[in-house]
Amino acid sequence: MVNIIFSLLLFYQALAPFKPAAEFELKINFTIEERPAADPYKKSYDVSAEDRSHKDKGGSLPYLKVQLTMLKISDINGNLVSTKKIEPDVEVKIDWGFSEDIKDRIVTPEYTVLFLNKDKKVLSRIYMIIQEDGTFLVNDEKRGKF
Repeated sequence: MVNIIFSLLLFYQALAPFKPAAEFELKINFTIEERPAADPYKKSYDVSAEDRSHKDKGGSLPYLKVQLTMLKISDINGNLVSTKKIEPDVEVKIDWGFSEDIKDRIVTPEYTVLFLNKDKKVLSRIYMIIQEDGTFLVNDEKRGKF
């Protein structure tokens, strides 16, 4: 049942057009942060041995945060939309995580921001993904490499 719903969501999202690049701005904040080593006295049974070995390393690693700013809120015809959920110039911060974990698929490599009308119909979307080689794509356009 979950697979069917997931497949339907992917199909439904694929039908929605990409949000025009002129209507939003992405700022990438790529810093070096200290990853704490895992507690050797604590065992996590919901984490695979491979995932645990990544977290056991600790040390300084590249860390990715993305800041999404909507420059213009409009519907599919380009008309301005009034909404209480998001306003122009409001920043949405995505704390993505350590780049090594993203490329190794330990944390999610993709985010989709959906824009809905009042009837919950998807009007447009912003799709962000980091591929296994570190290529960063936004709406299928290359925006960099990590």
